[in-house]
Amino acid sequence: MQNGKASLHFGQVEGILNSGDLSFLALAACSGETLRVESTIYGIMHGDAPLSHRIFRFATMIPSLFLPPKWFYASRSWIGERTWYKRNRKRFLPTPKVTSVAEAEEFKA
Repeated sequence: MQNGKASLHFGQVEGILNSGDLSFLALAACSGETLRVESTIYGIMHGDAPLSHRIFRFATMIPSLFLPPKWFYASRSWIGERTWYKRNRKRFLPTPKVTSVAEAEEFKA
């Protein structure tokens, strides 16, 4: 917050726009868009993720190429709620921390 006003950085704005795209994708019918938007969001949030996480992410996104977005997100949500998945994910491949985005010069006071 600067001078009592909230400020957004480019990465945050891009993330918000992609989150809106993500909401739209749940209703859309184009599977290629799902991969594009998810990859953009992942790049913003986890740009410095280790190779093992990137490989896992790629593998988990393959179904998005064949399933309608609504089915893809429903299945991803269902799997994510399973105890066995949470336990194994936490043990073997914990979610990487969100990448910090450096503030662009044009947004500095």
